[in-house]
Amino acid sequence: MKIVNGKVKLDANDYRVGNFVFHDEEGHVKMMDIGGALSVRVSKAFAKGRMLDMAVKERSSGFLTNIAATTYNFLCTIPDMEFFKAVNDACIACVNRHKDIYGLKDDITAEEDAEILKEEMELHDASDEVAEKVKEGEDKEKDAENG
Repeated sequence: MKIVNGKVKLDANDYRVGNFVFHDEEGHVKMMDIGGALSVRVSKAFAKGRMLDMAVKERSSGFLTNIAATTYNFLCTIPDMEFFKAVNDACIACVNRHKDIYGLKDDITAEEDAEILKEEMELHDASDEVAEKVKEGEDKEKDAENG
């Protein structure tokens, strides 16, 4: 986006919604206001970044207008602890409404949870063992060089 003679000129990867421009960058989606006061980049590695990427490509102006307005309002608010709690509660409720987007499972039993935890701990322990063996090998190499 450029402003030339008071007019906004969009790049090929730009999409304007009101006073905001969304720019599709390699690996990120950038939202900026045309006045230059606000610029936010979101990685496409996040679910939100992938959703923004899809909305920009599909020219989903309603969704992007809501994203721009909410982001702007959020950044212009001086928060207190009640605000933080309300935002965190709203985020948790949203994630729980859309578990499929986040890859969360509803019907996991205590036994399945225990099995997953056990597997993760075994992987962690195995990686610790490998790291220790690599360190021992490096120490032996240093001893041989110095010895």
